[in-house]
Amino acid sequence: GKPAAQGKQLLLLIDELGAAFQPGKENLAKEINDLGLLLETASDIHVMASGLLEELRMQMASPMVRFLRQSRVGLMLSKDTNEADWLGAQIGLEYRRMTLPPGRGFYINKGKAELAQTPCLDKGTT
Repeated sequence: GKPAAQGKQLLLLIDELGAAFQPGKENLAKEINDLGLLLETASDIHVMASGLLEELRMQMASPMVRFLRQSRVGLMLSKDTNEADWLGAQIGLEYRRMTLPPGRGFYINKGKAELAQTPCLDKGTT
């Protein structure tokens, strides 16, 4: 792929990353890992992923998983401590006790969790 224009930063959001590593999705997993290899040298592209499912436990050596674990940046729309572990984050007790409304979760940067609200379409109000 082409790098972003001079001085521009690109943010890539990947939802349900773990789904790419399910059986039968080998082509998608290969594309994701090829992207992971590119990201290791691209300082103008930032990646945030969510949905780091159990499938990734078997993918520790894959380029994308390695990249995410090293960057420790992601989006966590749950209080699942397993998901926080991927990104080296600790979710404070006060956050674990609260009810997270739809679209609310944690932006994780360098292992620090910050409460964040994402745009969320409420299916109940159509």
